[in-house]
Amino acid sequence: MTASSSAETTKACCADLYASDWARLLLGESLHPGGLALTERLGVLLGLDAQTRVLDLAAGRGTSALHLARVFGCQVMGVDYGARNVALARDAAREQGLAEQVQFMQADAEQLSAIADESFDAVVCECAYCTFPNKHAAATEIARVLAPGGRFGLSDLKRNGNLPSELGGLVARIACVADAQPVVSYVADLEAVGLR
Repeated sequence: MTASSSAETTKACCADLYASDWARLLLGESLHPGGLALTERLGVLLGLDAQTRVLDLAAGRGTSALHLARVFGCQVMGVDYGARNVALARDAAREQGLAEQVQFMQADAEQLSAIADESFDAVVCECAYCTFPNKHAAATEIARVLAPGGRFGLSDLKRNGNLPSELGGLVARIACVADAQPVVSYVADLEAVGLR
């Protein structure tokens, strides 16, 4: 198996797991620690308002994207690798009367070619950056789609030191621990693509 096919397998497995009802039962509707309270806190820190164009990277079923639109009045584009998650998110937007304000598309966070440069005032990524096999590619895309003066809000798991070898496999990656990084690594990745 090549590194490229291994990365694609990891992405597909993560997408399938997070589209499952088991993930929702185990992790709650938002599919990330901190729930919607953390999502709202991130929105406040980013200064979201009705004029803000937001990209929700790895949006899952759209819970956070819909919450941000409801609370802050912003326009949101949710992107997820999994087709099932995108379909569920679109259904939720219609059911909640937010389909004009929140759209969803299937895309890879490491290749956002369908999104034009400088399209968003803010990008949010909640508990997903650590699952991206190529973090540099994802960081490059985040920097590319942000408008000048744009803001990136990241909430994720972090680690200090090395993880035990048993926590390096696919299940650990899906559980967001296998490739969690120290904060300094996240900062270095993002600064390397011009974010500060």
